[in-house]
Amino acid sequence: MKKFSIILLVLVISVSAYSNWVEVSENNGSQVFDHTSFGKEYTEVNFSLNGYDIETVRENEIDYKKITYWKEGNSLDVGKPDLPKFTRLIAIPNEGTVSFEIINIEEEVIRDITIYPTQELQKESDSKPFKFVVDEEYY
Repeated sequence: MKKFSIILLVLVISVSAYSNWVEVSENNGSQVFDHTSFGKEYTEVNFSLNGYDIETVRENEIDYKKITYWKEGNSLDVGKPDLPKFTRLIAIPNEGTVSFEIINIEEEVIRDITIYPTQELQKESDSKPFKFVVDEEYY
C-alpha cells in the first residue's frame, strides 16, 4: 500500500507540473456561458471566462505557451495560435429573425508570450515523424 501511495503521489505531482490553472478572479464561480434571461422576443447570454490551463511546450528551442480549457474545442488553423474556442448553439424559431448586440467587452492583453501553434492532426496509426508547423508570417 505504501509503495502504491508513493507512486500515486509522484504521478499527481508530475501531471500537475505540466499545466497550471490561471484563474480570472473577477469571474470566479461563474459559468462560462449563462443565459440570464429569455423570452419569445430575446435571449440574453453572458460569457465569463473563469480561468484557463497553461503549459509550456518547447519546440525548436522556443518555449511556447499552450492554453486550453476543459471540454472546449481549439482552433483548426494549422500554424496559427492554438487557442480555445468557446461555442454554444441557440435555437431560433423558423419564423423569427436574428440580430445580436454585444453590450460589453472586457479584455486583458498578456505580453511577452508566444502561443503554441495549431498542429496538423496526426493519425495514431501514422508512422511518419511529427512535423512542427509555424505560420512564420503570422508570428
